[in-house]
Amino acid sequence: MKKYMIRPLLYLLAFVLVFGLFIACNGKSETKMLTYKNEQFGYSIDYPQDWRVEVADKGKTCLLSSTEPLSTGSIRIDVIPSVPIEQAAQSWEMAMATQWEELTRYDNKKLQGQWDWYLSYGWVTNTGVEFLGQAFFKHTIKYIYKVDTASKSLSYDKYPFDTIVSSFKLL
Repeated sequence: MKKYMIRPLLYLLAFVLVFGLFIACNGKSETKMLTYKNEQFGYSIDYPQDWRVEVADKGKTCLLSSTEPLSTGSIRIDVIPSVPIEQAAQSWEMAMATQWEELTRYDNKKLQGQWDWYLSYGWVTNTGVEFLGQAFFKHTIKYIYKVDTASKSLSYDKYPFDTIVSSFKLL
């Protein structure tokens, strides 16, 4: 290759590299978040605008789930009458173990800060698909709030669970 062609090629390569980095860094639009407020039970939580909200059991249960085709990502919020926090975590773990024969507990511990208790687990469905879940518990005098994430284990990290869970607030 001739010397006079190397310099323009280097400039072109540098331009393509800088342009590619610009597109990669700025081309992604952030997901707009919406807020679900439950005035009756006194909490709010943010969720991506392309997720759906389903409320059941007279407002005691709220399901936030991705609307992507074949998506398994979801967050379930349950409000139950106040009991000792360890009892609430144990009851949830037992309910999951009853539904799924192969439940594996990864973590079960008391927390300080926004959440009072944390439980993480995995399970295998009847069809052999592995799921992961995390349950965060908040204890008040009147209620226990449980915010529970779930998804297929292979796609768990693609959902903004940390962002959603950390947005939970008591009103």
